[in-house]
Amino acid sequence: MLPPGDQISKHEGVTLYDERGVAGLDSLSLINFMVFIEQKIQNASGISLNVLHFLNSGENGNPLQNIGILADALTDYLTSSQTARREL
Repeated sequence: MLPPGDQISKHEGVTLYDERGVAGLDSLSLINFMVFIEQKIQNASGISLNVLHFLNSGENGNPLQNIGILADALTDYLTSSQTARREL
């Protein structure tokens, strides 16, 4: 966890990654945040997800624009993955 002064706000519009390097998390903080998300998903649903693989798949546009977009993209992905597993 980051020290309180370095933590990101908990609202949907917070920038996670800015390609210009002006806003968002630095690279190490971004990786730590992705690992945190993976652990939360695993604990809550039992689904093991490699978030960085998900982000690099190219199917999701740029979900790192902000927290809301990332949350929506992950929710859509997890919902479609669970639906696909049930259909098998």
